[in-house]
Amino acid sequence: ELNPSRASMVERRYTEVMTAADGAVHEALTATWNAFDDFAHNGVGEREIVYRRLNEMHAQLKEALRFAESIKPPGDLSERHVKRQVAYSMAVEASVLALSWLDLGDETMLERADQVHEDAVAQFDLLRELTEG
Repeated sequence: ELNPSRASMVERRYTEVMTAADGAVHEALTATWNAFDDFAHNGVGEREIVYRRLNEMHAQLKEALRFAESIKPPGDLSERHVKRQVAYSMAVEASVLALSWLDLGDETMLERADQVHEDAVAQFDLLRELTEG
C-alpha cells in the first residue's frame, strides 16, 4: 500500500506519461487528417500518399489504444482514463472510416468519418482541460 506521498508521485508520473501520449495521438490525428480533409473535400494531393499516411496513423492509433488499455490508472484517475480510452477509440474509428472512404468512395462514410474525427478531437480537448484544470 502506498503512502500518500508515494501515491501523488505515481499519479503525477501517470499524468505526465498519458499527457505525452495524448499529445502524440492528437498531433498525429490532426496533421494526417488535414491531408485527408484536403484530398477528400478539395481534391488536393494524391490518393496513394493520403492512404499511406492514414494507414500509418491508423497503426499508431491502434498502438496507442493498446497502450492505454494496458495501463491501470492510479487513484482517482480511473474516470479520466476511461475518457482517454474513448478518445483513442474514436480516433481509431475515424481512421478506419477515412481509409474505408478512400477504398469505397461512399459519401455517407465520409460524413461519418468527419463527424467521428470531430468528436475525437473534442474528447482530446476535454482531456487537456481535465489535465490542466
